[in-house]
Amino acid sequence: MPDQTTFIGFASTLCAPRWLLAGIAALLLFVSPAHAGLNKCQDASGRVTYTDQPCPASSTTTSTSAAREPKRVEVAPPPRVDLSGLPKDAQGRPILSRSGDATIVLDPRGAPGPTNVLAACSSMVTRCYKPGERELDDCFASAPRCASARPWEDPAYKPCCPEACWRQFEARRKAGATPQRALDQALFGGGSPAQSCLPPG
Repeated sequence: MPDQTTFIGFASTLCAPRWLLAGIAALLLFVSPAHAGLNKCQDASGRVTYTDQPCPASSTTTSTSAAREPKRVEVAPPPRVDLSGLPKDAQGRPILSRSGDATIVLDPRGAPGPTNVLAACSSMVTRCYKPGERELDDCFASAPRCASARPWEDPAYKPCCPEACWRQFEARRKAGATPQRALDQALFGGGSPAQSCLPPG
């Protein structure tokens, strides 16, 4: 019989799996192409195309989601996730997934880290977002700011968005990125974690 493999899902790096789960769920729900900002590009021949990318230099650009001064809105803290209904492993850790001999569990006793901070920030901002009422710019600008550059080291840590993340988001919006793209690039490096406002390491 093969050995059973147990993967501790972010065990040693994530102290707040509830925030991580909420952040992941929020990210899966908030990306909606119907609400994404678009650039209207018109080439020299008059042909018009719409894209979420910057227009070619030879085109004229009209942004359908130009950055504006954000308005203040209420941003709720990440919700508490009830893990009590999940099955437990022999050590009492909640089992998130099981496939064959592999098991993914959460260890809520792990030390917090940058991933926790990004997950909590993402969760607050994306849960706040309500198209036409509370835009991502408003939600990110209104989210509580972290008191330090390394909030996971603060023994009294509460969910917050690092100032560096807000500065990166704001710069990308001013450069013409859509709110969704700016959020993804600021918090998660647009798929390149080293480019994140809180790079791993």
